[in-house]
Amino acid sequence: MGKAKNVVAGAAVAAAVAAAVTIFFTSTKKGQETSAKIKKYATELGQKISEKCEQQKELNKKKYDEIVDKAVDEYAADKKLAAKVSDLVKTDLKKRWTDVEKASTKKPAPQKKTTTKKK
Repeated sequence: MGKAKNVVAGAAVAAAVAAAVTIFFTSTKKGQETSAKIKKYATELGQKISEKCEQQKELNKKKYDEIVDKAVDEYAADKKLAAKVSDLVKTDLKKRWTDVEKASTKKPAPQKKTTTKKK
């Protein structure tokens, strides 16, 4: 997977992390009360995983799973997340590999050329 494809994959990872964490935490009453904090955590974790994916020359399922495990473990330790919560987040993120893979096979949109008219 090339560098441009990894950027697209990274964006997909960030979105998947944000969705997974937000859905899990907002499904409880306590989670609803702290949704702003949760969204911040989800964004931070998503960015961390995305950055790690973008750094890879080749990104495959095994490598993606390793990145998810390490990032979630580090984040859980830093933010003192319960083991059950981090396990649920890992499981959900790993299920989203096909979305990440699909996003990484898309070609980035070509940039429009801007021209200036001569008078």
